[in-house]
Amino acid sequence: MVIKMKYGKGLKMYFDYKGDHFCVNCDWLQYSVVMDRTNPKFSCPDGYRIDLCQGTNIYEHRALVFDHSGRKLLTLLWKPYSSILDPLVMTVQIANESLYSGMISSSHELLKSILPCYFNSIGRFDICCDFLATPKRLDMVKHLNSGHYYVERKTEGSGFWHQTEKKGYKHMQHHDLNWGGKTSEIKVKLYNKSRELGLPETKDPSKPWIVNEWTKAGLDKNNVWRLEFSMKSNGQLEWDKEPIKLHFLSSPMWLVDIFSDLYNRRFVTRINQGKQIGHKNMDKRVYLFELPESYASLNWKETEERECESEPAVLLLRSMLRILDNEALKADKHLFEAYTTNICDVIHTHSLDNYFERCFGMPAVSYFAELTDHAGSGINEHTVELSKLID
Repeated sequence: MVIKMKYGKGLKMYFDYKGDHFCVNCDWLQYSVVMDRTNPKFSCPDGYRIDLCQGTNIYEHRALVFDHSGRKLLTLLWKPYSSILDPLVMTVQIANESLYSGMISSSHELLKSILPCYFNSIGRFDICCDFLATPKRLDMVKHLNSGHYYVERKTEGSGFWHQTEKKGYKHMQHHDLNWGGKTSEIKVKLYNKSRELGLPETKDPSKPWIVNEWTKAGLDKNNVWRLEFSMKSNGQLEWDKEPIKLHFLSSPMWLVDIFSDLYNRRFVTRINQGKQIGHKNMDKRVYLFELPESYASLNWKETEERECESEPAVLLLRSMLRILDNEALKADKHLFEAYTTNICDVIHTHSLDNYFERCFGMPAVSYFAELTDHAGSGINEHTVELSKLID
């Protein structure tokens, strides 16, 4: 079977296999470029914003690049304090939301419009797979923590747990297991991603673009775990005898290929049976989940639009909506109408129409028209406070 795919910024990284839903993504990406001078001169493209900030303990300078909606796209670091590091090399970190919006390749084009540079190498990248935490998989987490199961060739790691209570008894619920030390080039992490994002307690989880992808993939957003491989490349990692480039990481099939290879070779989980004889390990191998060896049967889903709204724009809208409860504003119908017009401008400018309808069940214009009818002097029916609807 030949898979039909379209490579573009709208391509989504989720698929089904034998009734299971999976999301595979690049969750962290840092690369370096070579500049034409040690003190670069920046140009800001139309529709973008660049904030020059204080540096870090390694680099003297740092800059943040935002789009017109306030989304952070890039973090730039340059001019190292250490003379060991090349003063012409700039480190580039792609913002997490951009990684989930198919903007890996375009990030370099954006950077070249800001300053003269050329691609140097990949410094670090993380590949992750999100999956549903079934009872069988949660039992495996318990066994991996207790030592009944183990990960082959891993001799160092850490774990985190939280306390729960059931039928009056306190229990330790493990939610994060890690394999690999500080100097390991490849680290492995298995953890409760829903909990990390604040679910199910919060209505507004951090990184909503990830939660939105889970919903589209058919995963229960309150019960998602993640297996993640973090790789420090420093330009040394190769694929098919070629240094890893940005366009590799932009390819869904490449990411799944690499994840599957890492899963099968770097996350070998076995039952601790003591059947190791010399270099031969006869302990039974067990699997957290099943992935296909061939990806010809995978069907990828795609969309033309971004997965979710700009988080800064949503925060702006919500802060403006809270002011609608102000009594001085509600008492002046002309002022109230002018203010709601400004809110509609924010909704239109930042493409928040769908977000508003999801929250309030009707278009913004219709909703504010009803509110305006109850503004001003006279006797008015009391409407539900906006803060109760959005907080």
